[in-house]
Order: sequence, then structure tokens, then C-alpha cells
Amino acid sequence: MITLQPEFLTSNQSHYREIATQTAALSLAPANSNRRGGLILNLSNNDLYLWFGSVPPADFTHWLIIPSRANCDIPLFFVGNIQGVWMANDNKNAKIYEFYGA
Repeated sequence: MITLQPEFLTSNQSHYREIATQTAALSLAPANSNRRGGLILNLSNNDLYLWFGSVPPADFTHWLIIPSRANCDIPLFFVGNIQGVWMANDNKNAKIYEFYGA
């Protein structure tokens, strides 16, 4: 049985950023040990390929795909780097919301 203390499930801060579409892999959100969760919105007309971790695979078939105009939760308690890349640039963006606890 796993017991979590309530303070690990609370968030008292949030962070918002917009990332413009790019065809080269980039960090959408750097690693942060205080991250509790979050949300990524793909506002592009193109699919956003996403990788949770510092070293994404070269083969894009292993990446998570957020379809155009869809979203993805940042997993609860994932504190690592989040990478992303679009297959085409349409001058739109992704919105990243991160929730932090002290």
C-alpha cells in the first residue's frame, strides 16, 4: 500500500509558457523537482510529437503524438524534461501549464 502525504498532492504555484512551432526538437518544459503535473495544449494545425525525458529516441514512431488542436496531461509527479517537435511549422504554438508545489 502506498500512502501519500496530502502536501504532495497540492499545488500552490503555476507556470504558463507558449512555445512556437518548430521542426527541430526542443525543450517544452525543463526538468523541475517541484512539478506536480500540468497540461500541454497543441494549438498548431500539425501534430506535436512529445517525449517525456532528456534523451528522446531518433525514431519519431516512439514519441507520443498530440494531434492538432488536442491536449495532453503532464503525468502526475513527472519532474523530468519534456521535449517536443512538430513535423511542419505553421507559425502557431503550444501552451504549457505546469503546476508546482513547495
